[in-house]
Amino acid sequence: MSEQNNEQYFQEITDVDGSAPVRSDIEFLVVQSDSDGTGKVLVRQGVNNVATALKEAGLSGGWSNEAKQALLDLLANVVYDGDNGPTLRASLESALYPPTSISAVFVQGQNVIYNTDALDTLKQYLTVTATYEDNRTETITDYTLSGSLTVGTSTITVSYAGLTDTFNVAVTKMANGLTDGTYTANNGTVTVSDNVISFGATQGSNRRYSIPFQHAIELHTGDVVVFSSAAHSENDNGALNIGFNGQLFTTGSTFCPFRATPIDKTVTIGTDTSVTSLYIAPPGSFANKSFTFVMRVNGEEVF
Repeated sequence: MSEQNNEQYFQEITDVDGSAPVRSDIEFLVVQSDSDGTGKVLVRQGVNNVATALKEAGLSGGWSNEAKQALLDLLANVVYDGDNGPTLRASLESALYPPTSISAVFVQGQNVIYNTDALDTLKQYLTVTATYEDNRTETITDYTLSGSLTVGTSTITVSYAGLTDTFNVAVTKMANGLTDGTYTANNGTVTVSDNVISFGATQGSNRRYSIPFQHAIELHTGDVVVFSSAAHSENDNGALNIGFNGQLFTTGSTFCPFRATPIDKTVTIGTDTSVTSLYIAPPGSFANKSFTFVMRVNGEEVF
């Protein structure tokens, strides 16, 4: 396209509504063309400002396709803080030709998605393509995901520029629990096997054990966590102090696992947190005793 035609269309664009908002708001300046006839444009504002001004002007609906293409051609070579031409052209191309639809293709294959996974972990198996007004297509990455991962089949929504598409995910329940092993504190020991906690012969003050979970548990503000145990014949009034991540709950503990009818310990989470370990401080009366540890979050048994 010749420089003359470029300038003709540029004039058409600036005069669409009679007030020349593009020229006054964005401050394009057409300068001498290159030898190949491509117009050069000096942009006095940043890339984001240019795209924003175009959208705020609200003129794209009144521009002819020829005028839109001419503007893009004018920006083939842009002088602004070095060479921002390609970035600016791509930004304006999306402003001039907005997306009309998006398509989400999710390929899970043999990959296991757990109900505890974050939604954004799905992006590695997801390709989202936008189709624009000029029939151009482009793979996009700045979309958002919404929905929840529940055991079975979950439908997740992809959103971009006011457009949506959905895809299905096969979701598996995360098997969790305490990590088997023997843990020590001040010469005291506890042994964990299949979520059964067995206390050694020496327990009491200053013995606090950190027992890691098999997988981190993401807890959110307002979640209700309940600790319990399998019923035992022992009748021991000793209370097990309990907490997460090396910190005992400041509200104290009424959790006693050695009862025919165990007393539950209920905690409401005050802030979003990733829980990686159980923290316990047993009294001396727990020596040589064992119990099965149970944890529920919002009524659902975690282990």
